[in-house]
Amino acid sequence: MGLSFFGRKLNKKFSLLGLFNSIKRFFLSLYLRVRASTFLLLSRLKKLEETNYKLGMFFYNTGKIDDAILRFKILRMFGKKYRAECSYYIGRCYIILLKYEKARKELFSDIIDQDEELIYCRNLLDDKTIRYIPHKILEHKFDIISEHYDALCHNIQIYDLIVKRIDEYSQLRGLFSVLDIGCGTGIVAKRCAGVKVFFDGVDISRKMIAISEGTGCYKTLLHVEAGAFFSGALRNNRRYGVILLLDFVTYNPQLLHAFALNIGDLLLENGVFIVSYKVAKEGEVEFIKELEEFRYSTDYIKGIFSRYTLLCEEATSLLNSQNSKLMIYSN
Repeated sequence: MGLSFFGRKLNKKFSLLGLFNSIKRFFLSLYLRVRASTFLLLSRLKKLEETNYKLGMFFYNTGKIDDAILRFKILRMFGKKYRAECSYYIGRCYIILLKYEKARKELFSDIIDQDEELIYCRNLLDDKTIRYIPHKILEHKFDIISEHYDALCHNIQIYDLIVKRIDEYSQLRGLFSVLDIGCGTGIVAKRCAGVKVFFDGVDISRKMIAISEGTGCYKTLLHVEAGAFFSGALRNNRRYGVILLLDFVTYNPQLLHAFALNIGDLLLENGVFIVSYKVAKEGEVEFIKELEEFRYSTDYIKGIFSRYTLLCEEATSLLNSQNSKLMIYSN
């Protein structure tokens, strides 16, 4: 009787121990599954975060602005890693769409880094004086219109004037090189295909340069900021028969004085440079907020280049402006 009772107790004890071990194994297994699922979820969230960032930048860089805004808003929900960057890009997208109040909410929020692009955007929204447009913003502007640029410029009369002038100079002076600063998609070089000149091109937009390379009209093409190229060309004693600054000053007012001081040093004897600009309605220098470009009074441009001889002044048209001027100077 006693042994039987003791046996039942022992069996019960081992049964409880077995139950405890079973429960322990269950919860350990559950913990390991939850832990593995958590790591998998975090990994997928990280991939989803990176995927949305890449998609946002793709849409931004290809001009699909509404899609870019959506992706950056989704991305901002995941954490702090891209929060400030998302706020900047969403704000920049709203500026492109001319939705300034929405842009203000983004660009005056939690962004701490004071880089030149953010400062420029905030100054634009506050209607403060804009003295120049940051290179990254300019490059993006022309990257997204590069595929349609030729169509946009199809009926602009300035290119016919330029080709005519270059042809005249080639007949007078023989073979020479043309420096096309802000060459874009190579419109001038293509139209000069029958003229005996060599073209070197410089542009801040990588996509513009890629299209220009496809024309086969350039001896040299460089994706570089114009100021940096200009300094290097001066150091290397490069010389050109014609230098083109077509619509270039519309986006680069900060380079005007430097170019005016030194552009003659890049010209051959009796060489010329051709500058075009959009005429300001008021003041010497006018910034057009909606287009993000500069316009100038004729007296201001003449004053900048007063050390050179003005050979020709003609009214013309440029992209977004029927009231434009073309001036030809010699050194």
